[in-house]
Amino acid sequence: MKKLKLNDNGKLIILYLLQILVIIAPVLIVIILKREEYFTKPEKVFSLSFGAIIALSIAVLQIIGKMPKNIHMLIRLGVITLILWLLRPILDELCILLTCAFCGEFLSWALFTKPIKTIKKRKNISEIAKIKSEIELQDDITGRV
Repeated sequence: MKKLKLNDNGKLIILYLLQILVIIAPVLIVIILKREEYFTKPEKVFSLSFGAIIALSIAVLQIIGKMPKNIHMLIRLGVITLILWLLRPILDELCILLTCAFCGEFLSWALFTKPIKTIKKRKNISEIAKIKSEIELQDDITGRV
């Protein structure tokens, strides 16, 4: 059987997707286990869904490094307040959920930080080598020493 080989970009994409999954998995497990408590009324479902979409969007932006750095404190507090109001049905379980979020973030850091850095470093080294070889080829063509 032929083994599938991924290039560095493919490996990075898979690592990032796994990292997101590991970060949110513990929280999702608790929510699934307590789904009867959280999803009994339609207004709770809407509120939790909308809050989760906002929170997940922020988490993904943070992970991929696209989160704006200079956000006014008023906007930050407004977004946090909105998320908290939308997630009110599960705030009673906040200690458990934050512990799960911490565990997910810790596992993500422990499992994915080094492989991602290694692949990025390898990509940079190969790009530098490619540029050097192109420069040397250009110098050979033009006759420079």
